[in-house]
Amino acid sequence: MPAEPDMLLIEGMKFRCTIGVHEWEALVEQDVFIDLKVQTDTQPAATSEDLSKAVNYSQVVAAIHELVSGRPFKLIETMAEQIAEVVLAIDGATTATVKVSKPSASKIAKNVAVEITRHRPLNGSAE
Repeated sequence: MPAEPDMLLIEGMKFRCTIGVHEWEALVEQDVFIDLKVQTDTQPAATSEDLSKAVNYSQVVAAIHELVSGRPFKLIETMAEQIAEVVLAIDGATTATVKVSKPSASKIAKNVAVEITRHRPLNGSAE
């Protein structure tokens, strides 16, 4: 039986950003919450205690912050896709599962979210 792949989990990231399709949403910042699961081989870093052999979660968080605060988004789907692209451009990241939650999206629902999984293509660039 194959072993489960190693995962880096970064959960509950909260960012204020401009997101939405309504006119008023372009005028205010709203909270979005991002959960991230990155498939990576953690053994080289674990056995060597060498951060350069790991997917550095501080760099991942900084890259996501720069992306979501750097421009307005209309859709959480677009935000999730672009986060996955940023993550898969990092050496060692082979799969990214991104969940973007926008709790203010509905007066009826507690939360509205989208979750996607994207894989690094065999040629090495993000898809």
